[in-house]
Amino acid sequence: MAKASLFRTLMMLAAAALAASVLILVSAGEPVQGTPGAKGKIAFASARAGHLDIWVMNDDGTNPVQLTNDRGDDVFPAWSPDGTRIAFSHSLVPGDPTSNEIFVMNADGTGQTRLTFNDSRDAKPNWSPDGTKIAFIHVDLQGDPPVPNREIYVMDSNGDNQINLTNDPAFDIDPAWSPDGKRIAFASDRSSALAVYTMQPNGKNLRKLTDDSLNAFAPAWSPGGDKLAFADEGCATCEESDLFVMKADGTGVTQLVDTTPENEVDPTWSPDGTRIAFARSLLTSNEKHFVSNSAEIYVVGTDGKGLTNLTKSPGSDDVHPNWSPK
Repeated sequence: MAKASLFRTLMMLAAAALAASVLILVSAGEPVQGTPGAKGKIAFASARAGHLDIWVMNDDGTNPVQLTNDRGDDVFPAWSPDGTRIAFSHSLVPGDPTSNEIFVMNADGTGQTRLTFNDSRDAKPNWSPDGTKIAFIHVDLQGDPPVPNREIYVMDSNGDNQINLTNDPAFDIDPAWSPDGKRIAFASDRSSALAVYTMQPNGKNLRKLTDDSLNAFAPAWSPGGDKLAFADEGCATCEESDLFVMKADGTGVTQLVDTTPENEVDPTWSPDGTRIAFARSLLTSNEKHFVSNSAEIYVVGTDGKGLTNLTKSPGSDDVHPNWSPK
């Protein structure tokens, strides 16, 4: 029995070695990307196929797969809480973001369904934790002549019952539902600068979390709901923005990555709360403009260590990462 067991073990090791050699041959010529131990998926928008489409990759950057292939741009993917669907914004008129509407599809890209049918832009969908609602940005036309005004709306996950939660002349953007479903974080310039606020899902009990020394936007809840990551446009006359993390009550604000001037936006947490993915773009020497086709998806530990480029796709923009819930 001992010899038979040893023989089987040797055969298994030989088979594993053969499989590894085949994998190396198949992967020859492809760059090794990311960090070891992929545990989930990251959806993102990429222009590597000629225009912005929704893609999905392993959360170590491997195996990028294109999900949409439309004439218009597809941006801001958002996983449903059960990981089976992805909501996103699609521009009905190619090159015109004002024609964006909210769509939803299966996680493999099939079954694309339009949810909003409005006369102006709908963007940046975000699911409620129970999967029954979707918050989003709606451009509301107000006044005479009409002036675009961004508001936070919520609707059923099938597109019904669209309700304006903010209903304010301020610039209200970037809704993010808390993991317990009791609050929605968003950014607004209703004070002298963009700041992160929270409100109940019915729009009540508004609370300001960041002060006006920052220009805070793109809030993202940690899986435990005890922290928020956000971007800060630290330069009023340039495009530079940096990532920060704070406690859910607005205290303990710390900068996540301290680097040379670049634009870092759209943080999204790993399901275990140990890492944050985000989009980084290079800036011109005067920091006033983005370097064309320089955006990449990065990941970093919540301690600011282990910064890694996941996409490594020079010559095309990779933006709007969203980590799968599982």
